Amino acid sequence: MKFRKEDFVDCVGSVTIVTDDRIIFQGQIKRVEDRYCKQEWPKVEVKAKLEDEPEFIVLSLSCEPAIIRDNATIQTINPELFREGDIIRINIDEIVAIGPSGGCIDDADVAEEE
Repeated sequence: MKFRKEDFVDCVGSVTIVTDDRIIFQGQIKRVEDRYCKQEWPKVEVKAKLEDEPEFIVLSLSCEPAIIRDNATIQTINPELFREGDIIRINIDEIVAIGPSGGCIDDADVAEEE
């Protein structure tokens, strides 16, 4: 199933996004229209032609990203890739799951469950 930006860009509250690379991002989806988010992204000139222009969503991180390891444990990423409060873009084609966020993933909480 392919996600479309319109399917979830108007979400209210925090979301959890899992990517192809098993990275977990948690935060608030931001609209890129001027009245919602005045973030300017650098323009990169690419000479290759793409079948479809990639679509991105903008996420304001409310937690540090985590990764799902090969043994199915979840850990925050060290050294930090991004920090809480960063605004990032995620390619829609790389999203494998999206849903509500139940709070930040904490290594200590994960270790207690094991």
